[in-house]
Amino acid sequence: MTLRPGTLADVRAAAAVFGRSFHTTPQWEWLIPDERARAGVLPAFFRSSFGHVRRHGRLMVAVDDADTVVGAIAWSAPGQWKTPAWRGVLAAPALLRHLAGRGLRTFAERGRRIDAATHAAHPAEEHWYLAGVAVDPDAQTGGVGTALIREGLDVADSEGQPVYLECVEELIPYYERFGFAVTGRIEPGQVGMWRQVRSGRTS
Repeated sequence: MTLRPGTLADVRAAAAVFGRSFHTTPQWEWLIPDERARAGVLPAFFRSSFGHVRRHGRLMVAVDDADTVVGAIAWSAPGQWKTPAWRGVLAAPALLRHLAGRGLRTFAERGRRIDAATHAAHPAEEHWYLAGVAVDPDAQTGGVGTALIREGLDVADSEGQPVYLECVEELIPYYERFGFAVTGRIEPGQVGMWRQVRSGRTS
């Protein structure tokens, strides 16, 4: 496995990995209850956000010996965590193709609720934002996610910056291993976690 910056050519593959990894997470099941629609929307949604991350942060990918993307992580640089609203327009064709009528209204209403809750909970202090990390289901348990996270935390520590993320409650113990602590609950079903700057390598 090799870690490297994600290129424009990697965006589609990284988005596909994110789509497969997040397909069964509670938040996305709540946002898009229909499984087939969710599979169609998620890759387009993540592709639309990766453009902002590549310009105003870091998109790192993990590739195997065949240079196939098996994991990816999206970091927003200090002061750049808000993705411009127009980026969501890029995912509109997929939304319209896979969601119709009530499904589209449900996605819009629930999406606004999540956005409002996460924005209200987001810290004002300058920080790196771990917007998301994903590993292809076939490559999980091999340390790919841990390697991606550690690499980014080392960068944040070298710059003297803390780190913030949101995750589902079940992942609290996982992120506590890296020095994160819960800052509060974010409805529906998430928590905010904060990590102070640390010296030395992450555990």
